[in-house]
Amino acid sequence: MDGFEDFTYPLNLKKLTLACLELPWSRILTISRLSNLEVLKLEGNAFRGRQWDVKDGEFPNLKVLKLKDLRISEWTASDDSYPSLQKVLVQWCWNLEEIPESFGSKCTMQMIEVRSCRYSVVNAALKIKETQIEEMGNSEFKVIICK
Repeated sequence: MDGFEDFTYPLNLKKLTLACLELPWSRILTISRLSNLEVLKLEGNAFRGRQWDVKDGEFPNLKVLKLKDLRISEWTASDDSYPSLQKVLVQWCWNLEEIPESFGSKCTMQMIEVRSCRYSVVNAALKIKETQIEEMGNSEFKVIICK
């Protein structure tokens, strides 16, 4: 799949699902700069590596992010990344330790769903909910936990 690493994405792309590509996380930078991208689904080893760091200004219009069956253990996001994010779905990411704390201070957030992940991921989602309700005044924020 080495040829796919240099793939050029259409600039007007709104939805993207990647699965089973095992790209290095460094390759997500190109995707993170797509200004029209609203829905991103990363499934079944779409990327390889244990750590995903999201920096300021990345994913400017992303509203929905789904991580399913990825092998990452560390996921960090700066306060100024994902400025439009509304929904996060994390499913079957057994190695993941936490969801980024910065999601707690995003006024656009509406929901986090955690399905079959470590208890620490569930705790992180509940902490984000607490921050959303108590500090952001977002009483509509939802956390859905499925085993």
